[in-house]
Amino acid sequence: MVYFPIAKLSLLLVRQISKPVTKFIKRKATSNAIFREYVVCPPAQILHWIGVRSKMRMLGLGQPKFVPPLNNAMAIETGSNILGELTIFTIGISLILLEFTRQRTIRKNMIVTEHRGKGWKMR
Repeated sequence: MVYFPIAKLSLLLVRQISKPVTKFIKRKATSNAIFREYVVCPPAQILHWIGVRSKMRMLGLGQPKFVPPLNNAMAIETGSNILGELTIFTIGISLILLEFTRQRTIRKNMIVTEHRGKGWKMR
């Protein structure tokens, strides 16, 4: 079918759109210490902690007592990627919800006009 190439193209479009967002977040994180320490780095450190613990568990090596944190450059890189993808995901979900509510109101208006045309009274 035609849907598979369209899905691949839309995924490529989303990745291309997220690159400038990620670059902007990286620039802000390198210049602003508060943004870096409280917004960008914590998601990256949490993802790193979960990734290391899950890999150790899957390899059967047990749970590590201490997971060394990412260095500042890697935390900024990973955190900006996470926040860029989250931004694009949020925009996509909001567009889907907007379209859903728009279709619902159109359908509701069609039903109301159909009932009024037949002489029914709507409450």
